[in-house]
Amino acid sequence: MPYKLSEPLIRTNEKLHDQLVASAEKLVPTLKERSAAANEARRIPVETINDFREAGFFKILQPKKY
Repeated sequence: MPYKLSEPLIRTNEKLHDQLVASAEKLVPTLKERSAAANEARRIPVETINDFREAGFFKILQPKKY
């Protein structure tokens, strides 16, 4: 069951949102390929961390001034 917000969601940067969603969608096949190895190793592969960094996922909550 999807989560429902009590108020409408207002995006402050629609372009960035669309870019991040597109990057995430592109990574899905790669993440599926790495899934078994990641579960066996019980850690996220360094390649996945690098992919996330390159996609900009780690800066999602970072203030613009930084």
